[in-house]
Amino acid sequence: MSGGNSSELACVYAALALHDDGVEVTSDKISAMLKAANVEVEPYWPSLFAKLCQGKDIGKMIESLGSAPVAAAPGGGGGGGGGGGG
Repeated sequence: MSGGNSSELACVYAALALHDDGVEVTSDKISAMLKAANVEVEPYWPSLFAKLCQGKDIGKMIESLGSAPVAAAPGGGGGGGGGGGG
C-alpha cells in the first residue's frame, strides 16, 4: 500500500479492528497489526492514529455516525417533460 490515503485507511481499519476486539489502541498494536497484514506505512501513521484515539470513546464515535442526520436531496426543479412521442 502506498500513499497517504492508503496509509490512513490502513490505520483506520487497524484501529477499528483493535477496538472491536476490546484491545487498547496503541501505536505498537496498530504497527503489529499492519505488519501481520503485510501492509507498509510511513512510521508516523500508527503513532498519529494512536494519539488520535487516546482518551476517545471509539464506540460512541461509531454510534454517532449511524445517527447523524441525513441531508435531504436537493429539489429537482420543475418539471419538464419532454414529450411523448407520438
